[in-house]
Amino acid sequence: MSVLSERGKHINTVVSEDLIMKGSIKTRENSYHHEKNPTGCINLGPAQNKLMCDVLTKRLSQPDLMVWRDDLFHYYPDAGLLEFRQAIAEFLTDKANAAMPVDPDKVVVINGCGTVLESVAFALCNSGDAFITPTPYYGGAWQDFMRRANVNIHPVHLYSNKSENETRSFQLTIDKLEKGLEKANKKVG
Repeated sequence: MSVLSERGKHINTVVSEDLIMKGSIKTRENSYHHEKNPTGCINLGPAQNKLMCDVLTKRLSQPDLMVWRDDLFHYYPDAGLLEFRQAIAEFLTDKANAAMPVDPDKVVVINGCGTVLESVAFALCNSGDAFITPTPYYGGAWQDFMRRANVNIHPVHLYSNKSENETRSFQLTIDKLEKGLEKANKKVG
């Protein structure tokens, strides 16, 4: 008799099928090193920015960032600190050329892409639903949607080669989305 709930069994299945995790394990077992293991593996899967560590470390060590207030020792608002949401709203309004100013009260701060995708899946979908998702997409998306939320992905394939009606590579069109939705509905129905 299994001690896992049905949800626990589902999570265990998703984790055991996770290609990123399998690849990560293989890479750790045979990691590349230019002298010690020049034929080893390089893991290109993680979405980690190690190229900016020196710049970020220098900036985050500056005295102007070492400010502590009493309110920082307590629970934060669920949507994130207002000052941070305001800064994000201003940045998006300016840099994303927003048609209208972004309202900081409509900004929610969540830690990490995987957590964001999982939260979106729980908020918008029921267990067993699916998203149509343009490819290529973040390699961990399938696991982030499937692991706990049990939401699948139906890919809408985009290509580097332009077709005759496209103006750029990887162009997403309404027609491609409609065809992807039609294909997804055929799989389900």
